Amino acid sequence: MKNDTDFQEQTDNWLKELNGIALKKKGQLMSFWGKQACKEKDNSQLEFSVNSKQFCEPESDGEQELMLKIVGTSTGNENNKSTTTRVATVQNELESKRKILNSDLVGLIERQKAGLISKSQEEESKNKKAQIAELKATLKRKKAEQERSKKHRANKKAKI
Repeated sequence: MKNDTDFQEQTDNWLKELNGIALKKKGQLMSFWGKQACKEKDNSQLEFSVNSKQFCEPESDGEQELMLKIVGTSTGNENNKSTTTRVATVQNELESKRKILNSDLVGLIERQKAGLISKSQEEESKNKKAQIAELKATLKRKKAEQERSKKHRANKKAKI
């Protein structure tokens, strides 16, 4: 092998292959632990609350509002009526799908930067980018629909 004229090329290819495997494993681990930290799980042995979002960074100001559970609150100027905030389940599902696709895309981009990406992975990367763009558009539309409904309910309530 050392006497081959393309020894340098063979070793470079072999190193690229090994680096690709390492990046793939790293991406899988990052994806796995990212999902584990965000899962809601009741584990009484832990000293912190898994539901506290201390592992998940908020991406927008409206995300906190979306993640609220049903809570009853009363204010003095509403004649002691309680208002409820509901969980936007469809929006949460879309956001979680987008995060999963984004983490997969990060792994593909890392492989591309290292020069270890195949043609099928390039196509997969393009498809994931398109899916992420579609999910973002859908999520934006859902949030706008939510705001319109909220405004409509407020106007309807004001007329009563």
